[in-house]
Amino acid sequence: MLRPASSCYRLAIGVWHRYALGSPRGAHPVALTAASVLPCVPQDIADSALDAVEMPAGRHFVLADYGTADGGTSIDLVSRVIGKVRERTSADKEIIVLYEDIPTNPFGPLFQMTQGMLALPGGRTSFLAKHPTGVFVHAVGTSFYRQCAPTGTVDFGMSFTAMHWTSAVPCSIPGTLHSVMAPEEVRAKYAAQSGADWAKILEQRAKEMRPGARLIMANFCVDEKGCYLGYATPHGGP
Repeated sequence: MLRPASSCYRLAIGVWHRYALGSPRGAHPVALTAASVLPCVPQDIADSALDAVEMPAGRHFVLADYGTADGGTSIDLVSRVIGKVRERTSADKEIIVLYEDIPTNPFGPLFQMTQGMLALPGGRTSFLAKHPTGVFVHAVGTSFYRQCAPTGTVDFGMSFTAMHWTSAVPCSIPGTLHSVMAPEEVRAKYAAQSGADWAKILEQRAKEMRPGARLIMANFCVDEKGCYLGYATPHGGP
């Protein structure tokens, strides 16, 4: 059974869109929006989750990023995980990085960034610059509503602001931007859809992850004051 590393890693009513097989999705706007959310994932939570993972002996380590878009949101944490895995095992431990997204995701910028062909903000470098050998970057063009890796192979998984993409649109959202701002009956339909989707997501991850693996997620949500992305004051103030 998969358990969140913290109570903040759960699916909550946020910005809902269709994330069905073959649905178009722009990578860069998602990554840029999500970048402002990632700092709220404390490094000690990620480190604690990784510390609980038993390092595999005699085989490679598998790290998966679900809903990766262009990879910009997770690249620093991926680099940190690689470094810590090699600290606990060996400097040449082989590591596979699986970047998952839908088949229509533009994976080109992802590979250009990891290979050092695209500059990162703040003078940062790709993890491949720090670890030029023994780290293998793979793209998985399969929806996270399906199994994306062989059974029992993923050691550590992560996902940042991706799980709000629902598998279906339960109804239209009239007169407003997204379901959080919609009438109660509309929000209820999206909440029901998200609940079913969340169960399916965890079911697929449970297949992929080996016993003792860990999965951390950060998602859009409505906080206890009623604030959410786009509204920093309670109950609808901009």
